[in-house]
Amino acid sequence: MKSNLNRESILKNDTGFTLIEVLVAITILSMLMATMYTIVNDSTESKDQIIAEDRDALQLVTALDRMEQDFAQFYSPLYFSAKYSPKNADQNQQFGDIEKNDSQKQIDPLASYEASERYPAISTSGNIVPKIENESKTELSFLTTANRRILEDSKQSRYAWVKYALRSSTKDDYEKKEGADYELTRAIETENIYKKDFNWENVKEYPLLRGIKSFQFLFWNSKTEKFVDKLDLLSTDKETPRLVKILMVWINSDNNEVKIERTFRPLSPFFDTEKDEKEKENALKGNQKPGTPGAPVDNEEEEL
Repeated sequence: MKSNLNRESILKNDTGFTLIEVLVAITILSMLMATMYTIVNDSTESKDQIIAEDRDALQLVTALDRMEQDFAQFYSPLYFSAKYSPKNADQNQQFGDIEKNDSQKQIDPLASYEASERYPAISTSGNIVPKIENESKTELSFLTTANRRILEDSKQSRYAWVKYALRSSTKDDYEKKEGADYELTRAIETENIYKKDFNWENVKEYPLLRGIKSFQFLFWNSKTEKFVDKLDLLSTDKETPRLVKILMVWINSDNNEVKIERTFRPLSPFFDTEKDEKEKENALKGNQKPGTPGAPVDNEEEEL
């Protein structure tokens, strides 16, 4: 009898959670879940934003490094020898073959050089001079030694023609950044670099940097000690630029304008090749025997 009473009392006192307690527990759990979701969502958005910023920054740094390599290894034989001209040839023949008669003098082989669109001149050392094209403020093509062969034993060398140009963006409208309507492209020709004419239409251009609002090349004028926006405006150094500057406005992933100013310098040392050529001529004159054409006249003989 007692056991039955105890069992009934236990069953009556064994009450569960009330509805209010369940609702309070659900509310607390919901708040915790909402907080956890906010933290995870913010972390994901921050990660995506950092990755996007890093991707843009990496693209910018890569583009500038690529340009620095090309401009640093800018090639022209006029950095170390003067441009050939018939006047120099006549003087070299006159002072070089001192003991030979006119009939014995050999024809200068440089005089037979045929100029072309890509190589319009030749240096006194016998090296052909590549042309630098600067058709507009946003285009520049030149010969560089920064090429690296991808395949071993391929028909390529360290020389390559490179062209930089600003083009309209090829991205879709929904992918474009606001105000960034242009992209910087790079075209490179590594084979048949000695062709006479340019034909950039058959060379594929690759986007080097997107998200550009404005871009232009500037060239250092050693006479005025100022930068000019056209290569033809240089009084000297048209074929041997000393400094090349770029001015660019780039739009980052946050749609903020970033002004970039970078100056590149070819690694070739500076020589006054015209002065060196004159010193060479004077040295040849000094080695001439008296009585030969062009030799300096002795003062005593002149008085007699």
